[in-house]
Amino acid sequence: MLTIELEEDVYREIQKKAKERGLSVTDYIVRIMKEEEDIMMLKSMIIKDLNFITQKLNKSGESFGKENYKSNEKRIIIYSLKNYINKNNEIYQRVKKYRKYNWFNEELFFLIMDKKKVVGCIGISKEKEVMPLGCYLFIYDFQLMEEYITKDNLIYINRFIKAIAKKEKYYSIDISSLTTKISEKVLISLGFIRFYSTDILKIVVKERQPDFSSNYDFKLVKDTEALYHLIEEDYFNCNMSLPLNHIIEGWRVSNSILEYCKAETEENEKISYIIIFETTNEANTKKVYILLNPKYIFNEIVLEKIYIDIVNRLNVSSSYIVGFPADMLFELKGIDMINKKNVNWYRMAVTEII
Repeated sequence: MLTIELEEDVYREIQKKAKERGLSVTDYIVRIMKEEEDIMMLKSMIIKDLNFITQKLNKSGESFGKENYKSNEKRIIIYSLKNYINKNNEIYQRVKKYRKYNWFNEELFFLIMDKKKVVGCIGISKEKEVMPLGCYLFIYDFQLMEEYITKDNLIYINRFIKAIAKKEKYYSIDISSLTTKISEKVLISLGFIRFYSTDILKIVVKERQPDFSSNYDFKLVKDTEALYHLIEEDYFNCNMSLPLNHIIEGWRVSNSILEYCKAETEENEKISYIIIFETTNEANTKKVYILLNPKYIFNEIVLEKIYIDIVNRLNVSSSYIVGFPADMLFELKGIDMINKKNVNWYRMAVTEII
């Protein structure tokens, strides 16, 4: 038997509480002790659960910290090529070939680096062509290791190239899928939109159509600079895959054998265009370039007439590499298509204040 001694005031308070619950003093005291035991058990369970949750949060925090550390390790910074000392770097060696071309500007070639090494590059040239291209900066080399393609890095690159454009007073930045391995998805996330699309086809002419019995009167190009002056003011390159200046400089550096002629077609008015043949290293194969007044570049009726006219005047049994606007739906007769490569041209407008 357990005996408990209580002060009179305490006993009266317990007696009052017991009466409120309809219990005797003894039963009330037993009930309180039982409730206290339950509370202590519940408290113990809660503390145990809280300790477990805290441990998980601590581990999660450690993991998050590590992820942040890894993310910081993948952060990049962009340096001018002029400020880079290590001449043995692989990307620097690649720059040597660019120095042959007059569009190369060392101040507009940049190395993308992390804390230890070069992880990519951005090469930019200044271009001027007839509208719809006009004046623009062209990214002729854009490379970045896949593990460095992160949201933060893309935002940084976007701001960097826009700052360059603002500094140089250019308001369009262009890039071709020929000059980068970066995916279209990443380019779009950078702010580019697809501006033009070209299908580069290799074709063999099987037969000439009855209505086309004569060849063009081609002339051998002796001076690429003179050719450039002939076309720069009034003609747009239908095979839109590289800037016209880059193509012409490519001809000059490689001493390409070129032939050209001016031709005409009619669609309510006489429309002149230029055809250029470039002899390739591949036997019996020539590249075909078609240059047209820019106001007809999106006129499907005119383009169809010109392309059909050209294809039907090519030499039978010879092979040609020709660029066609990708959305052209007309059918070319009398040819075999050997292969096809799609080239996309992207543009980013620079309008906002950086």
